[in-house]
Parts: sequence; structure tokens; C-alpha cells
Amino acid sequence: MRASLASATSLLALLLLDGRDAYASVLVTTAQPATFGNVLVGMTTAAHTALVTVTGQDDTTTLSVGAGLSPFTGAAINSTIVGKSGSVTASFTFSPAASGIYSQSIIATDSASGSNSATLTLTGTGVAPLAGGMVTNASAGYVLVGSSSTVNLNVANVGNAYLIEPAGSRTVNNTNFNLNGSITGGNSVFVGTASSFGLQDSNYTGTGAATSATYAYTFKPTLSGAATTTIATSFTNGVGTGNAAGSVTTTLAGTGVAPVQSVTYNPNYTYARIGSSSSTSLTVANIGNGNLAGTGTAYNLNGSVSATLGSGFTSTNSGTISLASNATPTVGSTASTTLGYTYTPLSRGTATSTVTVAFSNGSTALTNAPQTVSSVLTGSAVGPTYQSSIQGGAVNTPTVTGTGGSVAAAGSTINFGTVGKGQSQTVYLALKNTSADANGGNHLLTDLTIDQYTITGVDAPAFSIASIAGSLITENGVLLVPITVTGTSLIGTLNSTLTIFTDESVALGGSGDTFTYALTAYNVPEPTSLAVLGAGLAGLASFRRRRNARGG
Repeated sequence: MRASLASATSLLALLLLDGRDAYASVLVTTAQPATFGNVLVGMTTAAHTALVTVTGQDDTTTLSVGAGLSPFTGAAINSTIVGKSGSVTASFTFSPAASGIYSQSIIATDSASGSNSATLTLTGTGVAPLAGGMVTNASAGYVLVGSSSTVNLNVANVGNAYLIEPAGSRTVNNTNFNLNGSITGGNSVFVGTASSFGLQDSNYTGTGAATSATYAYTFKPTLSGAATTTIATSFTNGVGTGNAAGSVTTTLAGTGVAPVQSVTYNPNYTYARIGSSSSTSLTVANIGNGNLAGTGTAYNLNGSVSATLGSGFTSTNSGTISLASNATPTVGSTASTTLGYTYTPLSRGTATSTVTVAFSNGSTALTNAPQTVSSVLTGSAVGPTYQSSIQGGAVNTPTVTGTGGSVAAAGSTINFGTVGKGQSQTVYLALKNTSADANGGNHLLTDLTIDQYTITGVDAPAFSIASIAGSLITENGVLLVPITVTGTSLIGTLNSTLTIFTDESVALGGSGDTFTYALTAYNVPEPTSLAVLGAGLAGLASFRRRRNARGG
């Protein structure tokens, strides 16, 4: 403005020096500074006035002052000035609609010269609180079910409304210049407290200043899986450069993870041949994803194993398990352990065992709660059953006369009847496997092996049997064995014993039960010898009758 005044004065001096009547010059002064300073967006200042003065030698002139334009408001003025000097007061107000620096030039022109003018420059700055620091998405990441994680949401006043007040006169928490609003939202797994706020901007230098606020939301999942909620930060002012009301929506997300137990019985029914062993097992696996949230025992599947073992079952399993879901946090991988059990029955029958795994976490409901799982292991003892009979006759099975390949006294008798010298008599012995045991499709569990046989005794050479060593009799199968006796020169009874060695009651092909038969036949002379003997006996009888007839 001083430059404008100097310019007008210089112009007037030039006109006077030129020796002519000077046209009016327009000189501009202001009663108040033309700078409106800092004004809160949305507010209107009190009127600022500018004194516009015209000087010259004309008796009458008209001073025209231009109108203001938004955000500087003031009406245009056309004022008649009588005399060689006078002044006009122009009044303007400043109403910024948005933050920023504003400037406007107002032109004042006198009618005497038609060209002499001066510029009145109006300036002002719109200031306002401004919302900042918010995000539209925030994540709690992977959190173990039953644990928690905190998500912090920030709100800050990054505006400059406090520039309105001189530093020395600023008051504490002037709500007119604060960023005002509230934060609400959450649900059962994202828990936070609704709160209102009034935040001062960073230009504030008074005591107790709070330019930002942090609001904590705790994510505590109760179930594996993804979860979301919406948080609304509402503002009564401070949104954008226009200091408007509005809101920002933030989506909170998180994923609950947990170990998950799985117990599989493989197989769920086991068969074992008497005298041998069969194996069965339980597979305990962690099919969950707890280790995505971290590593260590807290994220593992944890439990203890106990068992009530039935007859024939044994195990060397340890009492505790702790399974990480994976070596590294990778979705889809699992960890497992095998609980092995051996079933070695000594006699026919069914035995059960109960295996209990008490998990301290990792329930299948995905709640990471404790869960107890009991599995019943069932084993059946099976094997072949030896039976024999004379072909066409009744069952003739000796009792078990020995075990483990031992031999004892005969348990039954095979009688060949009468046989002449040099003649043979054959009896067919039917050996049958009468086992009715289920074998789970594995016939080796119930097949009967005839390992070998022996014929012993003083008359053993008189008896013979077809070779049956290594013969296999399947379940309900029959092996027909011919046993032959041949008459000798001796007259009388022929005796011997036959022992058949089997794998009954032991593993296939092993030395198991033995069965011993007494072999007997009555040996008589050959037919010609019988005729001579008969004639001799007849002669002897006739001789005795003649002696009796003679009287002695």
C-alpha cells in the first residue's frame, strides 16, 4: 500500500511540474490492515475497512471502488467527491470456504482523469482442523484361539486452526478450533470402547494439549477362521479442506487359528494267529494351523496318552504328545505321531484295549478347547484246527499229545484188522482243517501245515505212509493220507505209533501241536501155511479119537 501511495504522489508531482491542472489522483490508505490474517474455515470475519482518498484540482470527481468477490465480500462504491480532495471508506469481510491463502485486488478509479487508479489488495488465510492418521483397513493377523491381539487405530488433528489465535493468548482445548468427533464399532471378537474426542492441532502451544488419540481394539477369536468388523470414525468438522462433517470407515480383520486333533485307528480290527503277532496303530495328527500364529508348545497340539490293554496287547508308547501343526507356518501341512500296539495271543478268543488321548487343546469344534478321545482296539486270536478220521468212519482225532514239536503217548488208535504174511492192508486217514475263525482275508492265519510225521516202535517197518511233509491244508480243506501195513513172518499183533507234527497253535510253519496214533494189526500166516496147519490139526484129532476108542 505504501508503494501505491508513493506512486500516486509521484504522479501528482509530475502533473504540477508540467504546469497544467492536475487531474485527480487516487491515493489508497486503510484504516485497518488489508490483511485479514488467519480465519477459521466456515466463519466470517468482522468488517475490515479501507479508506480510499482522492486528491486533485477538480472541483468535482467521482471515485469508483470495485466490489469484492468471494471469499472477500464488499459492495461496489461510486461516490461523488466535491472539492479537490475527499475520501471514501470501503468495507470488506473475509469468509474462507476452504483452507489456504487468498488474495484479491480491488481497483479504485477517479472520473476526473478516467485513467488514474490505485489497487487495494485484500489478503487472508483460511485455517481449519483437519482429520488425519486414519486407515481404511487394519489387520490383527493370525491369532491363536483363546489368545488375543490388539489393533490400534489412530486419529490426529493435522490441521492449523490454532493459527487464528496469537501464541500468547491461546486457550486450553478451545472446542471451536478442535477436531471433534467420536469412534464407534466392534463386535464380540473385536472389542473396543466407543469414545468421543476433541483434538487440538499441532500448532497449539498451551498446556494439556492432545493432538492425537489412539483407540485399541482387542481381537480375541473364539473359533478358527476369518473374522471382520467395521469401525466408524465420525467427525463433526475437520473433514477435508472445507472443515466439513464426515466419517471414515475402517475394516478390522483377523484370523483365528488353532491346532486340531485327529485320531485314526489303522486298522480298526486286527487278527493274529495264535502263537504269532500282529501290529495295529493309532495315528494322532495335528491337522490345524495354530503355528501360523507362532511357534512353541502353546501353539502345538498337546495331550497325554493312556491305555487299558487287554490280553495279548503290548505297547511302548510314551505318555505325552506335543505336535506342531507344521515345521514352518505354512497352510495345509500337518504333523503326526504313530502309537503302535502289538497283539500276541496265546489262545483263541477276542481281546480289547482302550486307548485314551486326553488333549489339553485342539478340539475338533475348532475352539482350541480340551477334548478326550477314546479308541477301542479289538484283536481276534485265530488259527487252524486239526481233525482226523478214518475214511468212511467216525472222527478219530487224538488229543494234543505234544506242543512245540514234542511227542507224547498216543491219543487214539488206528486198527488195521487182520493181515497175512506178505499181504498189505491200507487205511485212509482223512486230515482236515476245521477252523471256522475269521481271518480278515489273510488265509495264512488259519492254514494248517503238516510239517512231518514219524512211525516208531518195534513193528515200525511193517507200517508205511505216503509223504505228507510240508502239506498245507486250507481252512475246511481235507488231506487224504494212505497208511499201509504189510504182514510179516511172525504171527501175532503188530504195534507201532504214528506221530503227525503240525503248526497248530503257532506261527505258520512253526513247531506246534503234535498228534500221535497207536497203529495195530493182527498178523496171520499165509494161506498155504494155514492149509498144512489145518491138515495136521485134523490128523492129530483123528489120532486122539482112535486112542480113545481102544480104551486109552
